[in-house]
Amino acid sequence: MRKVFPTKKWVLIDASYLMHRSYYTMKSLTKDSGHQVLIYGFLLQLLTACLHAAARSNRVLVCFDSRRSIRKKIFPEYKANRKIEEDEEAQQKKELIRLALFDLQQTVLPNIGIHCVMLEGLESDDLLALAALEAAESKEEAVIITGDHDLYQCLRPGVTW
Repeated sequence: MRKVFPTKKWVLIDASYLMHRSYYTMKSLTKDSGHQVLIYGFLLQLLTACLHAAARSNRVLVCFDSRRSIRKKIFPEYKANRKIEEDEEAQQKKELIRLALFDLQQTVLPNIGIHCVMLEGLESDDLLALAALEAAESKEEAVIITGDHDLYQCLRPGVTW
């Protein structure tokens, strides 16, 4: 009998990336439902990623950004050129996403058996790269779900996008 899920494949997910996709997909529904609709959108995308033919796995690791990045200490100009959004809509978006990510990490994902990781000083792309490297070294497969093109450097046999 064919197995539904292979035993040695990880789906590595960038939480911020998936949450921002959820925000722009579900934006019109957030006015009445708040951040709960973002969690719903996140979970729909997570399920889709896990059931996609390329991933087809029940081994999921969701990586979260820490509040402060060590990169800023190493390189003070890190992200200095980014435009800071100060209007009310931008602040509301930031707060909705923050609340949704917090609830996902602390309650929702752990309660449905999904592994979450956040390490102080590291961003989700650092954690995704580390997990992909560990999977490759352990002869396991990994599928990276992110919009961060810097992670193309992690691609190798067994690690796909």
